[in-house]
Amino acid sequence: MDDIKIHDKLKSDEDIKLTGSVSWTGSSSMEILMKVHQNDVCAMDATFLMVARCPFDNKAAKVCPLNAVNSNERRIFAQAELRKATRIQASKTNLLKLPPTDEEAGEIHELFVNSLNQSVQAFSNRVLLDGQIWMESCKLKSAMTAMPEHRNIHGKLFGGHIMRKGFELAMANVQLVTRIPLAPIAMDDIEFKNPVEIGSIFLMNSQVAYTEDDTAVVRVYAQVARSFTFELVTTNTFYFMFKSLNGEKMPVVMPKTYGESLLYTDCKRRFSKIQ
Repeated sequence: MDDIKIHDKLKSDEDIKLTGSVSWTGSSSMEILMKVHQNDVCAMDATFLMVARCPFDNKAAKVCPLNAVNSNERRIFAQAELRKATRIQASKTNLLKLPPTDEEAGEIHELFVNSLNQSVQAFSNRVLLDGQIWMESCKLKSAMTAMPEHRNIHGKLFGGHIMRKGFELAMANVQLVTRIPLAPIAMDDIEFKNPVEIGSIFLMNSQVAYTEDDTAVVRVYAQVARSFTFELVTTNTFYFMFKSLNGEKMPVVMPKTYGESLLYTDCKRRFSKIQ
């Protein structure tokens, strides 16, 4: 799930129209654009990526090529190609692979220096200013057993159920941290790295990692403890964005460790992408 943007609230007592179309195909992958309409207004749009797999050996399978026959279809295809190039570039600049940029490194240093107790001048003595909160206190965890009523056609935990649980945890997390009324505005880059087997234990860790004015970015990291072996394997990484309903500003999340600073930087990049 590459991107979901929420433009307007949906009313529970009026019809909802879903439309979707394949916008791009490669040799074994495709991009699908989805829109949610209500009263002829686009309330939500999403971009999904899917990969074809052979049912016998689970290797990549060919998909039918997409033939753009008019200027509008060629424009849609070109935009999808641009999104693909952007994803490739983002993977190359991942903070787990490359260090922060000079500007980002400067901000990390500034955040650290500004949090030092000026009367003591010791690296270990750090304090918060008014309206700030340590990132380490902005966490929430959950655990559940993958039940058979939530399985998909492949006998694994349904991806939509995983997304829902991730969203619910993120929503609870950010509300407990900010204590103000919120609404979701976007979801970014939800990866499905490994399946969740039925009967396994599904673990999620939520972290409010970046705030700016009335908007917060929450990262949810999910793992599965496989049945019998209890080996921990990463399954998903979610990024959710929430906005204050009344315009009230969020507490400023402050990283304390270098790892938290990288997470702060990662979520700030995602915040900047939707602005």
